[in-house]
Amino acid sequence: MRCKVSASPSPYVDWTRNAEPIQPGDRYIIQADGLLIPDVNDGDDGVYTCRALVLQTGQLESRNIHVEVNTIMNRNLFESFKYSKKVLMLVFMTLTSNRKKMSNWLKQLTH
Repeated sequence: MRCKVSASPSPYVDWTRNAEPIQPGDRYIIQADGLLIPDVNDGDDGVYTCRALVLQTGQLESRNIHVEVNTIMNRNLFESFKYSKKVLMLVFMTLTSNRKKMSNWLKQLTH
């Protein structure tokens, strides 16, 4: 998720999920311009808030990002469909922990 913040003086930026502070660690990676969630799963649904505070002035701004995660665990669901080159399908999913297998499978679907 991107949250580009600029102010003078530079703001302190933090994130919350469902009003609970997000701590950087294995689950979340806080970046200079956003929040990265590796291996997204159903439990990551929620309202994420990017907050920017200019300590010297006390000015606080925040933006909410509503996230809904849709995961598909069963490849057979897609195998029942016929694909056409006229159809462009963008799918965000957790298919497998092996990203190479997922990438190869998605390439097969679009050819």
